[in-house]
Amino acid sequence: MYQIDQFLAYLKDRNVYDDSLVVIMGDHGSNFNEHNPIDVFDLYQESVNVGMAIKFPRSLNRQGVDHGLVEANIDILPTILDMLNLQSGCMVNGKTLLNNTDEPASHKDVVISEDLYIDRYSVSIRNKRNTFIYRTRFNGTSFKNFSRNEEKFELYDLEVDPGERENVFATAEPGIKHGLIQILNKHIMDSLNYHGVKDIVEIKV
Repeated sequence: MYQIDQFLAYLKDRNVYDDSLVVIMGDHGSNFNEHNPIDVFDLYQESVNVGMAIKFPRSLNRQGVDHGLVEANIDILPTILDMLNLQSGCMVNGKTLLNNTDEPASHKDVVISEDLYIDRYSVSIRNKRNTFIYRTRFNGTSFKNFSRNEEKFELYDLEVDPGERENVFATAEPGIKHGLIQILNKHIMDSLNYHGVKDIVEIKV
């Protein structure tokens, strides 16, 4: 906080604070033995649910707190480009957080996080009610090696289990599981296509 205060004071001293766009965010949270040993990254809430603050230029007349679902890392660049009315010139993941009236865009129904580390690949899909986590193992040097090994499925009901302790995937309603698996398949296929993989690897339960 001291460094942030120093930076904001620097902008104010130079009379550019009011016209500046300032984005403050973390790339991920930290685990303190909630699910894993300290500092082991995973896709539970304590690692992926991080805060973000945006100070808009005064000309946009924006303020307040938004608790909607945001995929912060990939939504920031499209938001900045949108504010500046610029095109990226290449494919950009994510969506702007503004709509055409400089008001907050509609909240996302789900946010997706993923973790690829050596031979471990995990994807989490989170909405207001559930956290769904899929895990598999493959040679992570390239998505062209993607395969389904030692698959694991986790589902947590955030209304009754906000700490994500009880995996209810086995007993969940088929419709809920089917919808989440559909989202998972689309996300993985988009990733495979991006890496030049054309073979369809459809995950079923």
